[in-house]
Amino acid sequence: MYLLTRFGRLRSGYSTIASCSPRSFDLVRSYGADHIFDYAGPETPSAIRKLTEGTLSLVLDCISDHHSITVCHGAIGRLGGRLAVLEVPPEPRPGEKRRKAIKQFFVDGHEIFGFGVPIDSPGYKRLPGPEKHEFATKKALEFQTQIDGTRLRAHPVEIIDGGLEQIPSALKVLKAGVSGKKLVLHVS
Repeated sequence: MYLLTRFGRLRSGYSTIASCSPRSFDLVRSYGADHIFDYAGPETPSAIRKLTEGTLSLVLDCISDHHSITVCHGAIGRLGGRLAVLEVPPEPRPGEKRRKAIKQFFVDGHEIFGFGVPIDSPGYKRLPGPEKHEFATKKALEFQTQIDGTRLRAHPVEIIDGGLEQIPSALKVLKAGVSGKKLVLHVS
């Protein structure tokens, strides 16, 4: 989310709106978010609609679970829009409504490698294509140029030394809900 917030601001000129845990507000603000809301706040969708005067039409959901998709649908304006999700979106729960005016699409990162990735799960069965690989390669170079030029910065990193033996302790850190940084297990 941090890179996308910064990149969206630099490349598109759009005002960026983010939702995250309050403990991440300062970090997300430092990446350039113009407006930040508590992702768990029940008033967040209506507050975003009020802020955007009901005109929000482009949303990227980095989490893509029931809660986050519901928040996104609630934040998008009356006329609808596009919602990109980074996981196969879950089916709506009984009584949960999804707005037909919102075109929801799944962005599958596996498609960019230029070869098939055998994932036997609904929604993931897509054919890679050279044009997707070419597009991703150009974007990766663009991102790297921005990072090298310090206009973008990567996520904060926590490095765990000690090789593969540290996998159990790294998993404990993940299970404890580490957020706001990228956990890297250093393997020599």
